Amino acid sequence: MAEKRMYSKKVTETDDFLALPLSTQALYFHLGMNADDDGFVSAPQKVARMLGSNKNDMDLLLFKKYLIPFENGVCVIKHWRINNYLRGDRYNETVYTEEKAQLTITPGGSYELVSNSLPGIPVVYVDKDSKEKISIDAPFYTFQGKVFTKLELIKECFNKFYSLYPNKRDRGAAEKKYEIVLRDSKTAHDLLGKASRILEGLNGYLAHIKINNTEAKFIKHPKTWIFNKCWEDEYDKPATAAKEPTLREIMGFGTEGEK
Repeated sequence: MAEKRMYSKKVTETDDFLALPLSTQALYFHLGMNADDDGFVSAPQKVARMLGSNKNDMDLLLFKKYLIPFENGVCVIKHWRINNYLRGDRYNETVYTEEKAQLTITPGGSYELVSNSLPGIPVVYVDKDSKEKISIDAPFYTFQGKVFTKLELIKECFNKFYSLYPNKRDRGAAEKKYEIVLRDSKTAHDLLGKASRILEGLNGYLAHIKINNTEAKFIKHPKTWIFNKCWEDEYDKPATAAKEPTLREIMGFGTEGEK
């Protein structure tokens, strides 16, 4: 693998790239320095940890499509061939030949997936009212090598919410209301933070039900509870109530300090 890498102003001096946080830009450059001769990075999360990157830096590079992820945790730098050129006698092909076979090179020189979606990754929700459209295969959040789209992440959060809600009626309607609340989140950090606040509010409601011995018939339907933003209500809580874990911790996404 070559010891030198190049970067093109066609990529790194665009308004889109320069609008990225400096920490995200730094991660992009370091991923490039750790890529093989075809632009594949074998351990992108390790590079992020070594750099001390913010937990959203990788998500942003994926969301903005500066990286293309694969199921095994490997990623490839989309504009690699625009940035770099290697002489044939110095070039060593990547060991990730199966992943490379899934790519095509556009007339402009960037990588694209041959298919419109990755195996095992569900279609992402497209917000029709959003100024910035999200393609169906856009990655939104990564954790321990797994890539989540926005829709998948919302569904994971709703499943946890619904499993705890005491009145299990109209699940489909409740999920639609829940999705509306979270779908405008611009980053995974914002989405998980909002889902955590909803879950904390539900814990307060559960404590309120227990303290007041609320009859089942008077427990709100989940769609009504979500529609009325009842997580913002103040509920009576036991004096000895323990600190509730965050949604990241409950769902196995790690603590707030997780990269």
